[in-house]
Amino acid sequence: MAFRSPPSSNPVSPILGPSHSIANARVPMMNLHAEGSTSALQHQQPSPPLTLVIPTIRTQKRNGRRALEAVSPKTGKPYPNRLKGHRPTQSASLDIIPPPPIEENWVAPLGKFDIEQDGSELEGYQMYAVEKWVVDRSKFMKVVVVFTGDPKDVISVTVVTPSSKLTNEQAQMEYDNACRLLRRDGARPRQTVLGVILTTNLASFRSDLNIVRIPGGDYLADQDKLYVNINLLRLGCGGRTALTLESPSESIQERFKQLYSIPAIAVQRLTFEHVVLAFVKLVQSALMIYDLLDMSDERDGLLGDATVDSVQRWTLEIGEKLRELGLEPAERILDPPVVASILSVVASTRSKLLALLPTAAILFNIPELLQRHWPL
Repeated sequence: MAFRSPPSSNPVSPILGPSHSIANARVPMMNLHAEGSTSALQHQQPSPPLTLVIPTIRTQKRNGRRALEAVSPKTGKPYPNRLKGHRPTQSASLDIIPPPPIEENWVAPLGKFDIEQDGSELEGYQMYAVEKWVVDRSKFMKVVVVFTGDPKDVISVTVVTPSSKLTNEQAQMEYDNACRLLRRDGARPRQTVLGVILTTNLASFRSDLNIVRIPGGDYLADQDKLYVNINLLRLGCGGRTALTLESPSESIQERFKQLYSIPAIAVQRLTFEHVVLAFVKLVQSALMIYDLLDMSDERDGLLGDATVDSVQRWTLEIGEKLRELGLEPAERILDPPVVASILSVVASTRSKLLALLPTAAILFNIPELLQRHWPL
């Protein structure tokens, strides 16, 4: 069900009550245009919830992280929790105990907020992805929202409120800090039927930032296309074309497959987009084994700034010191010899470890456990 945006710029709108129903109450009036402003309503008892509406750019993992499993390359089935070695003494020291599930709240960078509604639709707005923000892992918001007033323009949003465990003053402080964070790039608050959303005027938006419109207003639906096209541009396969969400042309696909010797059967069995994302994920997994990429970062298949920096660090700290690799400085971010060297060193280390301790090589299927026990 889509919610229609109010026609006026400052209407009186209902807000969500604690039971996820629409309550006939006003959103607390705040002077969002002044830094450090406080509201007199925060001292009243009881205080209505302060509601923020933000674009949905990640999924809420309510069941925690999936337990890590080592999968046999021959049978495709997971190994048992206890890796059986040739001797009982080895088996006792090689138990794989998956980490406990972690409940993730993707809006945590905003502060102490609870998600009231996830994936709701809001009419009258358009969504644009900002390329520089997408490749920056430290940037919380990856998109900007533009008000159009056209009911045909719909975006996917998430409704959040300060945690119910906070006092009124603490909730007001968290709300003000979140608004201040979201306004750093020129966004301005606008009242909707769901709460306050931060909108941007493209006429005054920074001209040095490349943006691409999300046609259906659903960032998650177009995320893989966005990642693939960013990867191809950064790998030098897309030429000097601007970033779009269109499928890569045949010439771009052939350039990528020839550059990195991708077998045709891989693209036939899967899809080209899946192969590009899996290729970057493989490099990210190897960098995690080298302890050059933070384990807490998700292997999302995006050739972001953190992954690029890790590749450059590997080349300077490891690759150039291994003379047998014969690496030379290159302008390309992921030069084929560099990729081959990163993966070959991991593969050779795995082969040597397999010869010494057969069951230990299984840990290469799980970079987190390998780095924990035997960091390279």
